[in-house]
Amino acid sequence: MFKNNKIVYGFMLSLIVFFSGCSGLSITTPQVKNKESRIIFFVDKSVSEEKLKESLKDAIAYRVDSVVENEGLMPEELPSKPSKPTINEQFKRLMAFAGSNGMSAAMRYKSLDTSNAWYSVGGKGGMTSEYTNKAEYYKAAVYPYKDGYKVYIYQFYTEGSSGIMGNLTNAAVKAIVGNDSALIYMAQVRDKFLKNLPNTKILQQDPSKLRQIKLDGLGWDHGSKNSSKKSK
Repeated sequence: MFKNNKIVYGFMLSLIVFFSGCSGLSITTPQVKNKESRIIFFVDKSVSEEKLKESLKDAIAYRVDSVVENEGLMPEELPSKPSKPTINEQFKRLMAFAGSNGMSAAMRYKSLDTSNAWYSVGGKGGMTSEYTNKAEYYKAAVYPYKDGYKVYIYQFYTEGSSGIMGNLTNAAVKAIVGNDSALIYMAQVRDKFLKNLPNTKILQQDPSKLRQIKLDGLGWDHGSKNSSKKSK
């Protein structure tokens, strides 16, 4: 029995040392990072307003339990160029004071002003546990113009862990999917929206790592009966 315990302890220690080396940080050091991602789409004007709203809401709901919607009135005359989201001036000052990493995902979510959008939808996703802390917020906005619609989807996320077990788990995940595992969730939202509106074009994806995430063949079956449920 004692011999078997020594083997188990030795194996766990080897894992800690290995993954600690992979992460480049001490396995006991608390690690919290606040980041964001963004995708910009073009939707053709042939798509109906209701279809666009339903498709976008369904994509956000893939990761968010309780979505919040805001719908305004269509412009009397469509502009030649679409508007875009802005950063609230009050939060700009806070960001300058706190630094980019000092702003939590929740604060970044609140700082994004989409009040000038025709339609917006968003909410909180993510999960927490005793050892890890992952928070996600999503906000999407639609801007109509003469050629169609410009759609923005933002993801604000916090990835964190503390203690030996939390950092060991986090390091193991990083060894498989890299430093931005939350980008997989954003890719799920992206692919769900594209499935709902197949002719939609992606204009931009940030950060560049997001463009490299291809979910087909990795276990995310968007064609299944349960595709409307979130995967965590």
